[in-house]
Amino acid sequence: MLAISFQKLKHSMKKLLNLKQIDLLKLTHFLTLKGNWIPIVIRLLKHSLMLKASWTQIEIHLLKHFLMLKAS
Repeated sequence: MLAISFQKLKHSMKKLLNLKQIDLLKLTHFLTLKGNWIPIVIRLLKHSLMLKASWTQIEIHLLKHFLMLKAS
């Protein structure tokens, strides 16, 4: 289930932020390193998503929750 959600997340980010493949690989690598997500990184990601993708607060909250779970 987590892998499927992660694939959806990557697909959404690629589509919405027009990330290059190398950026997606870096993102994947970063997400798989446990404990490296610090609150400021999450805040920067949230801010970036709100600016570039016009995500709703609920979607941003769910993404934040997903990233926190992945990092723990």
